[in-house]
Amino acid sequence: MCQPHAPGVPRTGPPRSSETQEEGAFEKYHADIKAAGWESQAMMQGDSGGMISAQRGTLALQFIYNKDDHTGVVVAYSMPE
Repeated sequence: MCQPHAPGVPRTGPPRSSETQEEGAFEKYHADIKAAGWESQAMMQGDSGGMISAQRGTLALQFIYNKDDHTGVVVAYSMPE
């Protein structure tokens, strides 16, 4: 499946569900977002998963994942100026 690419979103993309099992994948993606100039926050839910919220200009994104059932979602949206 082809995924559209939003300008300014790191092309590495969020970790795939299999990659979230790798040590540090979540933290690496958060570091990539920050390095690309995004204001961001990361919250971990123990060992079960976590969420990254980020904003740059009017573009915002959220990445939420659950390690227990190997699911995740990425939401990107444009906010009014």
